[in-house]
Amino acid sequence: MSNDNNDDNVRISWDYTLTEEDTKGGAENDDVILPDGDYDAVIKNWTRGQFAGSESLAASPMAVLYIDIDGGDLGRGFAQSKIILNQKLAWKIDQLAISCGFWKKGEGKGRRMPWDELKGSSVRVKVSTREYKGKKYQDILRFLPPANDGGKAPEPPKEDAGFDLPDEV
Repeated sequence: MSNDNNDDNVRISWDYTLTEEDTKGGAENDDVILPDGDYDAVIKNWTRGQFAGSESLAASPMAVLYIDIDGGDLGRGFAQSKIILNQKLAWKIDQLAISCGFWKKGEGKGRRMPWDELKGSSVRVKVSTREYKGKKYQDILRFLPPANDGGKAPEPPKEDAGFDLPDEV
């Protein structure tokens, strides 16, 4: 396991002494509950899990996504999203890949999700709020296409681009 200086995911011992950097957390870093809406977000991490099954879905593998939501001046929100790997829900994999910019709408047929590239991906999400046992949580309703095609500049038109007319009308 490599130890990046920028990586805060490092094991510490039970007798670890906190540093000044460790104590800088607080209210300014707390997750906030954002109003329902569309936001830019980043998939900070993801893990493999197992969906136990239900009356309508067979037991299936699932990806659990940990998502930081950029609320701008409102603060940073957080949500988990579960992508169940079941044929009935395969459209969600396509939706996620489009949002990450892995491919565009209509280009998913015959492709596999590049799971190894998911961590750190920027996405656009539609967020709602739910309450459970008196506590509010952010839910990802859906993954949206990138607002600007994943930050890629559009290809300039070719100089000789024009309309191709059929030889016969």
